[in-house]
Amino acid sequence: MPPCDRFTILESRQTDRLSRCDVCEHAEEDHESSGRRVLSGGEVEALRRQMLIEKFDRQEEGRRRHEGNGESSSS
Repeated sequence: MPPCDRFTILESRQTDRLSRCDVCEHAEEDHESSGRRVLSGGEVEALRRQMLIEKFDRQEEGRRRHEGNGESSSS
């Protein structure tokens, strides 16, 4: 999964020693926007869900485009 837009910390785990984002699990320097945000567990889960749905949609679009070019998905 690609990095989300900003390094995120779950509010119950606030610390400066976190090495991975609680949403996308990427390092802080991998994120497009600088700074950190602190979110609740529900907000973190909603962002993770949104990212997974977007990833699935991109994969489906690629599959449809691949099949639209006359190629079988079983090849």
